[in-house]
Amino acid sequence: MPMQISISNAIGGGGGAQGSGGGSSFASTNSFTFDGNSDLVSMGDVLNMANDGTDAFSYSLWFKTTDTGIHQMFISKQRSSVWLNGVGFSMRGDLRIFQFGLGTGQGDQRIRGKTGTISDIRDGNWHHVCLTYDGSQLLSGFNLYYDNSPLTIIPEGTQGTPNNVSTLGQADFLIGAGGLSTSFVHPFNGNLDEVAYFTSELSAPDVSTIYGTGVPNDISSFNPVGWWRMGEEANHTGRNWVLTDQGSGSNNGFSNTIPAPPAQPSTDVPT
Repeated sequence: MPMQISISNAIGGGGGAQGSGGGSSFASTNSFTFDGNSDLVSMGDVLNMANDGTDAFSYSLWFKTTDTGIHQMFISKQRSSVWLNGVGFSMRGDLRIFQFGLGTGQGDQRIRGKTGTISDIRDGNWHHVCLTYDGSQLLSGFNLYYDNSPLTIIPEGTQGTPNNVSTLGQADFLIGAGGLSTSFVHPFNGNLDEVAYFTSELSAPDVSTIYGTGVPNDISSFNPVGWWRMGEEANHTGRNWVLTDQGSGSNNGFSNTIPAPPAQPSTDVPT
């Protein structure tokens, strides 16, 4: 079973292939490969949101997978595998859909949504996905963009209002897995790159700028609170990778079981 890991302040360096955006040149040459078993990145119990689900947020990331399994988590901050509390964003390779959830304790206090079938979601190519939320406590407050195109969101299960139970601040913020009270679930199997968290609802033009021409762009002008470049600005300590947060939150993360150099990081990036 993967062990829980904490925050560190170590830093490293990076460099690479050219992209643009944010008014400056930008380089991306690395991603991390997650094994679908125990690989993940933990920032610890940080980036808490309002207990009633009224804080706006957005997630942006690039991914690549061929896995046909269920519930591969991109990002989570939750203490339940069914999203009864906290927030989670994932894909299902078997159904070829995205899923997300926001809740604070009970079945009637959560919002859950999904997309229709996406034919190329697990085709082994790089794709960009961005989930945004306006803080309205409504499913209609979510938008999901895939390779710069908005997707239709479908209600999943009972919809409610995420309020009354204070649990959103009682879980680790994870990349590549979902969280339970004492373990991890739904690990991602594939590559992840340029993972970012914003405390605002990104607009469609914002997402378009981030996507650019299908190559990661500099997102610093959008003021991400968390920005983990998945290789660039990472340092291996001899035991774990430390991912230095390039956003304003300074929430550095520790990897769990991701191999040491030269096996990682990967040089496979969106091009």
